Amino acid sequence: MTNWWYSLQRFTQLSFLIIISNANANEFEPTNKWYTRYSEYPEYCSTPTQMEERAIPPLNKPADLQTSLLHVTIIIRHGARTPWNDHTCWTGWKEQDWNCELKTLTAPPSQPEILLLEKNTTENVELNGEGAMFLFEKNYDALMDPPQLRNTFKGNCQKGQLLMRGYVQELHNGKMLRDTYVKEQNSANSEGGTDDLVLIDLNEGGDLRPYEEPNLYYRADDEQRTIMSGQVLLRGLFGDLIQQHSQELGTQVDPTIVLHTADKNRDILSMNPDVCPRLNDLLDDAEKSLEYAKKFVNNRESQELNELMESLGGDFRDQA
Repeated sequence: MTNWWYSLQRFTQLSFLIIISNANANEFEPTNKWYTRYSEYPEYCSTPTQMEERAIPPLNKPADLQTSLLHVTIIIRHGARTPWNDHTCWTGWKEQDWNCELKTLTAPPSQPEILLLEKNTTENVELNGEGAMFLFEKNYDALMDPPQLRNTFKGNCQKGQLLMRGYVQELHNGKMLRDTYVKEQNSANSEGGTDDLVLIDLNEGGDLRPYEEPNLYYRADDEQRTIMSGQVLLRGLFGDLIQQHSQELGTQVDPTIVLHTADKNRDILSMNPDVCPRLNDLLDDAEKSLEYAKKFVNNRESQELNELMESLGGDFRDQA
């Protein structure tokens, strides 16, 4: 499982997990067609109806204690994505078009900030997007023909790329966090919380920038789907506040959120035996245990699933 998390320094002692589904579909389908292939979906699939029924429960605050919320840690999985690699889950998938309208945009280093770095070579310089001017849009369409040279998927989608429905899922999660932990200006706290347990009080005024360090620590592994999922969630949580500050700063300076990541082959956000060889021993011990045999070897449902995977042409245990 690929995870990322972030911390908000002003808040404390509350952790929860949001799990988002994997899904595959034509990106250009209208939203009302996204979840019509089957009559019902497991809760894990995060259909719009299922998402609307979810909320973060309020904390049970002891009446006789003075309590405040100082920190929140959020751990999520990415939203719906394209397959992370080629496989044989169903026939004909290699011939269908995988076209993605959700793109990754990047900004080049700006000249004003490069000059600032050159002048302050011995000091830490805070970059704020000054003078970025334009963006690059990343399209996976350089290899379209012939088939033996094209992308893994027919079309312009990257392997494991976040889909529009994944965007919608993560945006909903960000707004759900905002409803729970942010006190809006000139209003009572959002439904489900109390005034002294809000994460951010926008009535405090001043130059409040909860999306900047040290108020926010945003961490992800270096995968497009996880990085963008985090970005979208933060948009749902802070988007209107960032937009307001962007208008105040003007066209030459953009609010900047720092993403902390690492080389994928060295990262520790998912199991990495290259960094911790002991994980191989733990896995071996687990697979030899009586509990594992009872649940995953001798269990009839597990046997039927293994037979199905073999009929599809492979072992999918390592796919995530």
